[in-house]
Amino acid sequence: MGKNDRRAFLANLLAGQINEDVGYDISRDPLVKKYGNKTSPLNLKKSRSGLTQYTGMWSDEQKLHLLRRTQFGVTPGSLASLSGMTMSQAVDTLVNNVPPIPATPVNFYENIYPDASGVPLGSTWINANYGDGTTNYYREVSLRAWWMKNCIDQGLSIQEK
Repeated sequence: MGKNDRRAFLANLLAGQINEDVGYDISRDPLVKKYGNKTSPLNLKKSRSGLTQYTGMWSDEQKLHLLRRTQFGVTPGSLASLSGMTMSQAVDTLVNNVPPIPATPVNFYENIYPDASGVPLGSTWINANYGDGTTNYYREVSLRAWWMKNCIDQGLSIQEK
């Protein structure tokens, strides 16, 4: 800005008295010249199939692929439940199948650390008052264990994924 202060610079800018050379020219920036407007190399792993419906084979290999993409692990039971379904039926089952609401997380840490808000062992702490920092830590551990159990016992649904 030279000898002008900010207020004078902005006043001159608004009045249109500053020539274009004073402003920042991005095309002259060395970093922009070096890295800007470069095209990324072709990613050969990227899918180019679009949104057209898959019309290929529907064997156990494709069923396993679908289950691996939509669930945490594949069980023989989930693969067997897709046998006899068309691909469209299998996708509809995975998307629309609503599993039963799981039980809420419970206090399993009472034998390690007493709950400061008085939640007894085996009871849920969902609507309980906040405890101290250690209680809240054990509640977070309980929540993670509850969620992992839901992932393991997920059934034939995409809900947990």
